Parts: sequence; structure tokens; C-alpha cells
Amino acid sequence: MDQGLNADLNDYVHDSKVTSALRSWADGFGGTVRMPAQSRRARGYTEAFLFTITLDRPRPRGPGRTGSEKLLVKVLPAWPHTKEPGRHELAWSSAPGFAERRLVQQRYHWYPVGDGRHLMFQSVANGGDPVLTLTELADDDKSIVGAVRAVVTSLSTDLNGDGKRRAGPGPSVDRTRVDRYLSRELAVTQALPVARAEAARLGLAQPGDDWVHLDGQVLPNPLRLADEDSTLATHMVDYLFGFAHGDLHGGNVLIPLSSTNTRRPNQFRLIDLSSFEEDAPLSRDLYCLLVTTALLWVAPPPGDDGASRPGLPADQADALLHHLVTPNAPPSSRLLPVLTNLVKAVNKAGLTYAEKDWLPEWRNQATLSLISQALTCMTFDNIDDAGRRWCFRLAAHATEAYRRAHRRAQHSASTPPPPFPPQPRPIAGPPRQATTGSVAQGRHQQQNGPATPTWQEQTDLAWPYGVVSMSSHRHAGSDGPPDASRFVPSTQPGRQRARKAAGSRGPVPFPRRNGGAPIACQSTAPGRATAPVTGASGRPGNSSPATRTGRPDRWRNIRRFPPTVGVGSTLRVRLTRFMVAALSTSLVLLLAGDTVGPEQFGAANRWPGEEPGRGGRGTPREVSPRRDDAAMTTLRRLAEALRDLPVPATQGPYAYVCLRVWSPNDLDAGSDDPGRYQEEQLWWTSQRSGRRSVTRFEGGQRTGTPDVTPYGVGGLTDVPPEPAEELAVLREQFVALHRSLPRELDDAAGTLGLVDWFYRFWPLTPRQRAALLQLVIEMPGVRYRGSYPDRANRPGYAVSADGVDGRRETLIFDPDTGRLLSRETTGSNETMLGYYLFLDATWTETTTHIPCAAFHSPYGQ
Repeated sequence: MDQGLNADLNDYVHDSKVTSALRSWADGFGGTVRMPAQSRRARGYTEAFLFTITLDRPRPRGPGRTGSEKLLVKVLPAWPHTKEPGRHELAWSSAPGFAERRLVQQRYHWYPVGDGRHLMFQSVANGGDPVLTLTELADDDKSIVGAVRAVVTSLSTDLNGDGKRRAGPGPSVDRTRVDRYLSRELAVTQALPVARAEAARLGLAQPGDDWVHLDGQVLPNPLRLADEDSTLATHMVDYLFGFAHGDLHGGNVLIPLSSTNTRRPNQFRLIDLSSFEEDAPLSRDLYCLLVTTALLWVAPPPGDDGASRPGLPADQADALLHHLVTPNAPPSSRLLPVLTNLVKAVNKAGLTYAEKDWLPEWRNQATLSLISQALTCMTFDNIDDAGRRWCFRLAAHATEAYRRAHRRAQHSASTPPPPFPPQPRPIAGPPRQATTGSVAQGRHQQQNGPATPTWQEQTDLAWPYGVVSMSSHRHAGSDGPPDASRFVPSTQPGRQRARKAAGSRGPVPFPRRNGGAPIACQSTAPGRATAPVTGASGRPGNSSPATRTGRPDRWRNIRRFPPTVGVGSTLRVRLTRFMVAALSTSLVLLLAGDTVGPEQFGAANRWPGEEPGRGGRGTPREVSPRRDDAAMTTLRRLAEALRDLPVPATQGPYAYVCLRVWSPNDLDAGSDDPGRYQEEQLWWTSQRSGRRSVTRFEGGQRTGTPDVTPYGVGGLTDVPPEPAEELAVLREQFVALHRSLPRELDDAAGTLGLVDWFYRFWPLTPRQRAALLQLVIEMPGVRYRGSYPDRANRPGYAVSADGVDGRRETLIFDPDTGRLLSRETTGSNETMLGYYLFLDATWTETTTHIPCAAFHSPYGQ
């Protein structure tokens, strides 16, 4: 009978390691675990997945021999996400009364899976009855305003006490510099390097620019506020601090439903406390919730059919931006009442808390938190380029407001604002005209009032084209900010979206560039300098805006694809938020563009951070020769040749990849049967929606029908950023990804394994393949092994790297196209731990099941 229960649990969880860990955990109580009759499964924003179980354990006394508990199990990816249980416990112990009323209890201590992941055990919310996320209330103006008001009021008067009424000296206040305040806020989601890369890619600002031309004005570059040499860096700011959730987007706020499906926003619960802090700026949570909620109107989530919905007209989006920057000024008549009320609720909660002598300080920190949250939203992988521009504009105008309020604090030697460029000829489309009427679905009615944006009315009526945005296309070879000729009149409303987790159905096609090529991926923009993962709340990443990506806002059944050994199963990182730091000498050299050889790492070719004399993490099991630059010349010549190859025409809006996978997880113990494998086909879109088809083979023959898993918008949470074609930008991407590696993969083999991550999702251009090859050549610890065939008898150039645990990663590249043909992972005893054949990668018009490029395996089809 136990075997039957275990079989049911295996079929339910679809992860043998997790199932085994669950059974071991229950054995410690003398109990058992089983699938409940009314089960629920979901995926989170950080590639966590969640499901309910029933725990049966002996009852110490009372009727019956056993007692049963229904629990929510959250499988946390490898570090840094495994810190969530500890943060949750800290929140519970720091404010037990608030936690009892507003958090979901962690019932048991976390338990290791054994592969870097951990199990977290929580109570089910609302007694098991349905819940909604705050994001899902966007269709009800009254409910969402009430929910936001309840949350922000509770944070100030309940979690942190009432700063006005409580006895004693008042709220807790600390002092810091502006650059340190911004750096700390952006470090919560590791957003700064991604936001910088996005601003540079979109032609909005280069990292060193002090000023930018936006909306007919010369504005300070908000990204520079985090630099210690910026114009306001040394300005001191007093800020109110206390307990903070840290990632408070709508996906992390649960709204319970009554038995009659009545929404009860005043009984909200908060989830995902992985970013909880005891001494954070109190404005962090308030403005995270405000900005991410406002994005639901600027760029509403797709409908249930997966189709996009129109956002605010451009003038209303501009009015919202202005009201966020100046919340104490009368709102524009064009602004929707629901948005006016949202801004009012958050602004009032903060001012009420700070009313005891600290109002100026609160306004200062509120502006700085608004800047940091707007920049954070630029990193969301489900926001398109227009949405990122809107976020950058919001941050820039807020920075200008802060600068005007503190002009005396600027460095006397700071760079003065440049003269505004001459009025450009319109490049695309006529000057923007006032919009009349209503947009589709009638949700955003045009209000009476002037068509010119409020701040333009006040500053530059001479600018003839209305609010302008910079073209996303930069001239080749341009390193500076765009000149006036690259200003383009804004003719469409900004489009961006804060994640609404579940609910959409079906893939959403990629938008197109001129000539038919897809434009930057909205969920993970092509060419981004850094990568995520976010969270099922994904940072809104774990969500953030959870979206940050993947935390479902309602339960749904998702069949988990059986994991394979390697980066795909052990590396679960948020792909939208990384901090590019000076990791070590090697990574600094990579960023500088230098080739890293043994001379930088000593005779043992040590990986950064390794103690001398222990042998490098990249040291092979047998003594390997020193890096042979002559041998690497073969790869270098191939990379140079690829840059001259033409880019094939895009054939459709769906990215399609086909793999053939061998993994011990799917084989008998110790088996390495070449005829036993599974074929994975994946179709996906810029919205992280798509379909995965998995077909199993025995003896080279297909067994049964394909196992198909659909993904709604945001459902695919482990897609890496599209690799850049420029080597310097690609280096930055790898530095960020390397920084996210768990300790067990933080070696040469783990870094080399990142290469195939891109190939498992992206159909790459010749220039992208060339850049990846060049980066492989530069990697410390990588060895060229000569020409070898893969399992399909396709010859190619092989490179390998060894891990500190004896693991070896071997990649084989096509000698003509530079495509990755295969990846093999072996253990210290030469045991095969995983093998991938990369069979096809292209763009397609449909998601119909097709053979992988008419590929015929030598082991049977």
C-alpha cells in the first residue's frame, strides 16, 4: 500500500528527488505524506514550484491513532532563494502580532532536497478557500484601491507602529548619502546593472552620462544617483526606517474570498518574505506597491485569451507620471479617478506616519524610493521597450524634482546640463495629436483637458512634437547619447506591464522589427547586458513586480517536466535581476576585454577565490597541459568567419528549439542506454508563454504520446536573456549569470555550462554564436580538445572544463556554423550525468508538433 501511495506522490510531484526528500522528512516524524484529494500545484517566479500535501503523523493522545495536516510545500531553487525560510522566520519573530494577522505561517523547518534546493512548509492560506492576488483586482476600482489602502496603512500603523500616536521619541530615523540610499534600494532586486544596460540599449542614457534629453527637457540621469561621484552623491538624507517586506508587489498580496466569493481586502495576507529586512526605508514597500500597481493601467496584463489589451492613452500615462512625481499637487483632469485614489492612498499613509516632526524627511525619501522603484521596473522581463522608456522617464522626472529641491547640495564642479538640441525634423509619423474618445474596451476614457503634458505646459511650450521618446535604434558605431536626429515623436502610449501571474492562455507572438525580425523580447529583452528568475513573484522578479515572473496569482495545474542533470535542473535563478560586481581578477579582466590565461591564475590555473596550492577549480582530473592558444586559434578563426555570415530571414513569431536529452533521472540506476532518451520541443514567445512537448523513447522507439505542457503568459521563468552580439556586452551578461551560480557550480565547468543555457531557448544569429565562441575562448579553465563526433555522429570542435567536484562539462560546436551540437556532463568516475543533443533552433509560424529538422538519430527515430 505504501508503494501505491508513493507512486501517486511521484506522479503528482514529478520530481523523484523532491519526492524522496518529502518521504525522508515525514519519516522523521514517524509519519507519511500523500497527495490530497483536492490538490493544487503552481510555479513561482523564481522557478520555485508549489503544491499541497497531506501529512499523516502519530497523534500523542486523543481520539484516533493519527492526525493529519494539509500543507503547502514550496520547492526553493538553489541559493540565493533558499534564504526565504530564514527571512520568513525573522519576520515572524520580529513582529509576531502582525505576523499572526497578516502572514502565512511556516509550519516546519526547511528541509534539504540534496541538490542545493530546499523544501519550505507553510499553512494553506484562507483555510484552503480561494484567494486572489491584489493584481487580480485591477478589474474592480473600488476593491483595488481599498486593498492598497489596507496594505499601506497596516504597514505603518500595525507592522511599524503608529509614528504619530505612540509614546516615546517617535519613529526610527537614520542618515545616509543619496548614492548609498539608491544603491541599497536597487540592490534589493539587483536591478542597477540591468537598468543601466537597458537604458544604454534603448539609447536613453550611457552609464557615465550626467544628463539626458527627454520630454523636451534636459534632465538628470537617474542612474547616476547611485554613483559616488554623481552630482547629488554626498547629499545627506535622513530617512525613516523599520520592518519592510522588501518585494511588495501585487502578486505577493493575497486577498481572501468568502464562501460567497466576496472579496475581503481588509483580511489580506503577505507571502514571499525572502527580502524582509528589519531596518529598511519605510517608503520601500509603499512605492513598490504603488508603482507596480499603476503599471496595471499603463500596460494592463493580457486577457484570458492571451491577447494584449490597450493601456492608457499617452496623455493619460503622462498625467499619471506627473502625479506620481508631484503627489501633493492637484491631479490633472485627464487622470482616471482610480489612479488618483491610488496615489492619494499611498501618499497619505506615508505622510500620516511621518506627521510627528518628520514630513520633509519623508517627502525626500519617498522621492528617492519612487526613483529606485521606477528603475527596478525597467528590469522586468515582461515589459516591452516602450514600457521601459516610461519607467525611465518617471525616474528621470523624479530625479529632476529632487535636484530642484536640493540645488545647494550639488557638487560645485558637477557637469552643467548640456544645451538642449535643436528642434529635430520628425523621423517617424506626424506630431502627436490630442486623443479623443475612448480606447478599446472602454476602460480608459479620455478626460477633458489640454493635450499637452503638464510638465511641458510649465517648461517648454516651444517644443513642437509633444512628449518625445528616443528611438530604440542607435546608429552603428555610436558610443555617445543619441543626437537630436534620433529623437522620435511619441505616437503611441507607453506599454509596460506588471505581472499578473496566471490567467492568460496561449502563446503571444513576438512583435516584429522592420524586415520581419522579432524586436527585443519583452520578457527577456534581446541584447540585454544582464539577465532573473523571476520569482513566482519575480522582483514583480520574485515578483514584482513580480512578476518579476512567475508567481502565479491563482492556483493552476502545471505538470512539472522531469529535471535533467546540469544547469537546467540545479541553476534556478531570477533572469531579470543580477548585480554585476567585481567578482575577482578573472572577471575584471573579462570585462576589460583581456584574454585570461594561466599567467593570471598561477600554474594551477586557479578559478577566482580559490586558495593557492589547492589546484584550480578548472584543473582536470588528469594533469592537463597549459592553455594552448594555438589550438584555440581554430575556434577564433571560426568566430571571425561567423561574423560575416548573413542573418537568415525570420520565418515566424515563435522561437522553436528541439533537444534530445539523456539523463539518469529518466534512466535506470547506472544506465547509459543510448536508445533511451526523451525529445523536448519548446515553442515560446516574448511574453514567456508557449508550449513544451516531451516525447520518450525506449530502444530508439517512441513510447506513447507526447507529454504537452502549455505555459500562459509569464509561465516560462527560466529563459535567459538573449545573448548580445557585442562581446563586451556579452561579457557583462556572463559576469551577472556567473554571480548567480550556486556554490556547487561556481567553477570553470559551471561557467562553461552557461553557454548551453542560451542554446536551449534561443535561435541564435551568426554574430551571437561568434560572440559566444569568443567568450568560450577567453574563459579560464577551458581546454580545446580537438575534433570529435557527438552522439549523432556529427563532427565538431570540442572544448571542456572541469569542476572542483570532478565534474566535467564538454561542448561540441559545429565547424561550419558554430552552432552548439551537444553538451555532455560526466562525473569523476566517467559516469554520464547528462547529455544534450541540440537538433534544431529556428523561428516558426505555428506551434504544431514537427520532427526536429527531419533529424534521424543513429539510435532510431
